[in-house]
Amino acid sequence: MLAPAQRLDIWVDLSEFQPGDTLELISDRFRAGMMSGGMMDGMGMMGSNALPLGSRFPLARLEVSKSLKASEPLPAQLGVQRQKIPVNSNTRIRSFELSSVMMRGFAMNGRRFDGTNVADDEKVRLGDTEIWEFHNSTPMPHPMHIHGLQFNVVGRRGGSSDSLQQGLVDSGWHDTVLVMPRETVQVAMKFERFDGLYIYHCHNMEHEDAGMMRYFQVQG
Repeated sequence: MLAPAQRLDIWVDLSEFQPGDTLELISDRFRAGMMSGGMMDGMGMMGSNALPLGSRFPLARLEVSKSLKASEPLPAQLGVQRQKIPVNSNTRIRSFELSSVMMRGFAMNGRRFDGTNVADDEKVRLGDTEIWEFHNSTPMPHPMHIHGLQFNVVGRRGGSSDSLQQGLVDSGWHDTVLVMPRETVQVAMKFERFDGLYIYHCHNMEHEDAGMMRYFQVQG
């Protein structure tokens, strides 16, 4: 399960295929976050899309044109494994409530986008390690994207146990994490290398444009 802005590197082994064979990468059907009355569905608001949200459709088609013999064996490991960010019971937890604002859109901790203005609890120290906790109190998923770094997903609680949530990939390094309806997700990050202003926001463009975007400040 990949949300807007999430990425995966995929190794495709075609050694068992023959010229003329075809493969398709499919975006499968999904359903999540339906409000009563059908006003919202899946990742965002219903609109005039020709293809209904959550529909099954092909993303790419691969055609095997010829056979080649590989001159080198596949490596046992694709790259050097990065160590996870160390956290413990003393690591600061910074909480963010993802909410909807009646007739106005969305907010984080009750705040909407306000230019480069930064609240006191949106200021962090260069070199610090923190856990950011996103609690989604809305009935729809929010892919939360944090600029300027990569993080590890520490854990999830709440939400549902449907097939959509079960398909999430939390291992490895991320800059975007999908927070399901009524779910709380924790991510660990270290603010290193650069100070300055950075954006954090929902990567559903309709939600970002409706206020679910803010700046945080890394202070040296």
